[in-house]
Amino acid sequence: MTRFRTRTLIPLTLGLAVLTLPLLAGCANNPVTGFVRDVTGGTVDVGGTSVPQDFPSAVPLFDGTVVSGSGVGGEGAKVWNVSVRVPTVDSVNDIASALTAAGFSNKFQGSATPDAATLVSDAPAYSVVVNVVQDDGGFVANYTVTKK
Repeated sequence: MTRFRTRTLIPLTLGLAVLTLPLLAGCANNPVTGFVRDVTGGTVDVGGTSVPQDFPSAVPLFDGTVVSGSGVGGEGAKVWNVSVRVPTVDSVNDIASALTAAGFSNKFQGSATPDAATLVSDAPAYSVVVNVVQDDGGFVANYTVTKK
């Protein structure tokens, strides 16, 4: 079970948590939190509408209203997810510039539609995937940050 847990179950759980925790951030008795904690052996921070306290300061965030924030994992494997309001889909360019200025190397930047853009950036300690998408309130930049 240890090999299965390490190679399959933990990455799968972390991925599911990154996708579902922002949706459950407002739930006081979040059922996912305990499950993820039990499977990963790590901690879960469902910060609601704030940046998690342990979010890496090396990763610059767009200066906008935080829509959701969460973190999952422990020392060995940690993933944070933060969504921030941005003015337009072109804000991905400002985000790319801020990451580059912070020492990140932008590996991919593209736009599949006029309402969405993606950025993949990398540094020695962290990997960052940013998706800028349009929703009912305007545009949101969703940062998924992985500790290496």
